[in-house]
Amino acid sequence: MTLIRPGGWHSFLQNRPNQTSFYMDSIWFTEGQGDPRITVLPVTPTEGYYWDNKHGNAVAFVKTAVGAMLGKTMDDSVEGTLKMQ
Repeated sequence: MTLIRPGGWHSFLQNRPNQTSFYMDSIWFTEGQGDPRITVLPVTPTEGYYWDNKHGNAVAFVKTAVGAMLGKTMDDSVEGTLKMQ
């Protein structure tokens, strides 16, 4: 399982005519494109962090179980930081 935690800056898009280019029909917004509950949040990513296991979820589960029985950490994870410009 790969997990990613992004970070960045966002803003609120107040210009309703521009929101129509992002709108898709949805059961959640019953009033259509003019629904006041719709807010567009443009996000500019600046960084991120990821982590994953090397050998898949089954192997990670077995290593976790064996590690718990032995009282040792048998971590084989891969992790790192992402920098975006």
